[in-house]
Amino acid sequence: MENIRNGLYALAIAVVASTIILSVSLGSAAGTISEGLAQVKVGVPVAVGGSGTGAQPTVGVQQQPTAEPTTVQQAPRGKLDLSNAASEGSKDAKIVLVEYSDFQCPFCGRFYTGAEVEIKKNYIDTGKVRLVYKNFPLDSIHPNARPAAIAFECARQDDEAKAWLFRNKMFENQGSLSDASYAQWIKDVGLDSAKFSTCYTTKASEPVVNAQFQEGANNGIQGTPGFLITDASGNIVLPEISGAQPYAVFQAALEQALNA
Repeated sequence: MENIRNGLYALAIAVVASTIILSVSLGSAAGTISEGLAQVKVGVPVAVGGSGTGAQPTVGVQQQPTAEPTTVQQAPRGKLDLSNAASEGSKDAKIVLVEYSDFQCPFCGRFYTGAEVEIKKNYIDTGKVRLVYKNFPLDSIHPNARPAAIAFECARQDDEAKAWLFRNKMFENQGSLSDASYAQWIKDVGLDSAKFSTCYTTKASEPVVNAQFQEGANNGIQGTPGFLITDASGNIVLPEISGAQPYAVFQAALEQALNA
């Protein structure tokens, strides 16, 4: 009987000891798990959306918001040829906004009906800035862009002021770009149809288009519309503005260049 009592006593001690050990182990494990969870950072998906600038929307984890740059640490190197391109505004303007564009590009059309209107009113018409238009046809996705660019340069060889009106016609009718349309618009703006026809059918102005495209590519232009701001001599003073950005973006950049 004594032996049984001693055995039961020993068993009770063993059970209590096991319970204590198990409790300590679970507590330690729980603490480790809690510490591990506390170190985990969960990424929150951001909404997919486009800015209307031609850039592809992306999906990622939520990040701290960053302010848009208002100053440039180092002016890019490079000089553009302003002598053989369509321009609007005073030749004496301190600053030149150079647009590399594609007549079939919808974002280029958006710039024409959007920010360009305000830029013209506040900077070009006031003599502060000159706008220079250069061709950058994206042949792989816009089959009508190169013929339109050739047509524009042919029109410019006849009369630059009227050619600018021809340019506007093309942006206002992007869905109707064709040989027949060019011929009609040439008449509408008062250009010489015979002179235009000879230039256009022989592609006499294509070397100008090619040179403008190459210049843009050499200076970092990869898509349309792309903009570079230069001084009156063509020296690039600010990095590229890419896409059909809102007027405020151009305003900030132009003011910075004018006040430099």
